[in-house]
Amino acid sequence: MDFRDLDAISKTLGTTGALCLDLVSINGEYPPDGMPAGSQTRVTIRNEHISYFCTWFSLSGITSYMWYKLYILKQALR
Repeated sequence: MDFRDLDAISKTLGTTGALCLDLVSINGEYPPDGMPAGSQTRVTIRNEHISYFCTWFSLSGITSYMWYKLYILKQALR
């Protein structure tokens, strides 16, 4: 979502009007006439799909090997 839905936020929070907090200063420098500093809210989330893939792939490989050894080769797991 690339925008703030102020009506939905105010409805969820139960406020009487639209609620929006904006940044008015960056490093002590203020925009002219006290206007809010123009920006867009950015949220970055770490992408950890590779570590999840490696974890589950290795777990499934180990489990498959144990199943093969136990049920196909009829050997005890030691």
